[in-house]
Amino acid sequence: MASSKELGIFYSFIADDNERMKGRRRAAAHGDLFAIKELAYFLRHGKEVEQDCREALKWNLVAASFNDLESIFIAAEMCTSGIGTEPDLSRATELYKKAIEICKKIANDRRADIIDRQHAAKKIAYTYENFFNDGHAAVKWLKKNVLLGDKSSRFTIAEIYRDGRFMEPSGVDAIEWFTKILKDKTLPDHERYSAAFEIAKIFHEGKGVPRSDSEAVKYFKLSAKAGTVTARVAYNNLAKIYSKSDELTPNIGMVLHWLKKAAEVGSRRATWILAKVFRDGKFGVRQNATKALEILQDGASNPFDIINKVAAMRMIAEIYDKGLGVPEDKEKAADLYQEATSINEEWMQTINALQMRI
Repeated sequence: MASSKELGIFYSFIADDNERMKGRRRAAAHGDLFAIKELAYFLRHGKEVEQDCREALKWNLVAASFNDLESIFIAAEMCTSGIGTEPDLSRATELYKKAIEICKKIANDRRADIIDRQHAAKKIAYTYENFFNDGHAAVKWLKKNVLLGDKSSRFTIAEIYRDGRFMEPSGVDAIEWFTKILKDKTLPDHERYSAAFEIAKIFHEGKGVPRSDSEAVKYFKLSAKAGTVTARVAYNNLAKIYSKSDELTPNIGMVLHWLKKAAEVGSRRATWILAKVFRDGKFGVRQNATKALEILQDGASNPFDIINKVAAMRMIAEIYDKGLGVPEDKEKAADLYQEATSINEEWMQTINALQMRI
């Protein structure tokens, strides 16, 4: 005699949508957890049947009565968000507490698979933070997860301390945990040096620690190793620090050095600042139109960044139009303006055509 579960699976292979749903309902009525969870999922998302979130919640609650952890969390989220019911925080609280107790048993069970223990600890932390608004409890279980070998939880711990998510912010504790990541040479460079970037920002903003430009400079330099996107921001921040720091002596040489580094990794902002400094001869830098044009020509020759290309061409045109450090050439300026406009219009037409297709 085939079991209800076997019948449900059999129907999923040979029957049409209507018959498959009948098969699931029969199996679910006989208490088959697999069929109950499938039925709840299909009803909630309107697959093979008309969507019915109220009935989906009913079946998720049935599955939750079997202590099925996934179903408990789904039912709790539905009650919280008012899916298939009016928002019911009382029932959601009851369900989340039940889920936490089950997760605690798994996380503390040394006989359980380590991945299951880590997942359980992380779910507890997530629930404490996002439903119970308890940052301290979230950090406690994330630390437990770190002890279980889940290194990824360290970043979340550091962020909670840094931002003060449902607890008092602590820049000192945030730096401690970001430093653990930075010093862990088993991690990929982009992860390690992303932590250095976070430390730099904390010192630069004085977020929970005394503001320190010297420490910010140290860690922004390290963070450039995290990758191109981070390097752009880090180099721009280094230029900014050396231009207006109360702690470090303003140094135009260092400002230009870090702006050049930022421009080299594709920072539009750094490119425009550098070009204007040399074009206009600002901040003690001798006017050098040739240098300004050299910087802008790099941007204008980039076929992969149309915005940058068009803006660079227009600035070059302005230099010739107004004779800024070069002989005035209205005809050349007009040609450049026209070419930049044509490129921009062609690009916009392409974007609009793509949007129409989507």
